[in-house]
Amino acid sequence: MHKAVLGWGFKCLHADPCVYYRVSSLGIVLSAVHVDDFLIVSSTPDASLAFKEELKSLWTISDLGKACFCIGIAISRDHDARLISISQTALIDHGVQQFGQAEADPISTPMDPSVARSITHPSPSDSPLSATDTYELACLPYCSLIGSLMYLAVGT
Repeated sequence: MHKAVLGWGFKCLHADPCVYYRVSSLGIVLSAVHVDDFLIVSSTPDASLAFKEELKSLWTISDLGKACFCIGIAISRDHDARLISISQTALIDHGVQQFGQAEADPISTPMDPSVARSITHPSPSDSPLSATDTYELACLPYCSLIGSLMYLAVGT
């Protein structure tokens, strides 16, 4: 795919090798690739159509029309105001459910940052964890949770 797209005159962005762009007499095309999905933005319908025809020359493609949702990001347009908005609300809601936080109370600072906590070496003032608490903490998918939060932080 990379070789084909470069052969059609596209260049990769240095900041993200999954984003390609081409400037031609038909207009400008930007394309982001995620696994086997292409998200296309173009300055003219002709530039977009030409790129889709190039894709069709090598692969069977499905044109799903205007993007409304892509890798957890909702996309909405206000043509009159010439605005495009993106939102990760659905992805955040999914994460809240996935990590069992639907009943959590939101606050600006969830914990006093000066408090030192440790499961393996509690301070003398800490009460010991119950067996249930210890089990629940051991089952917490911490790496998945942090990965999800990091994706949300950089996604939009």
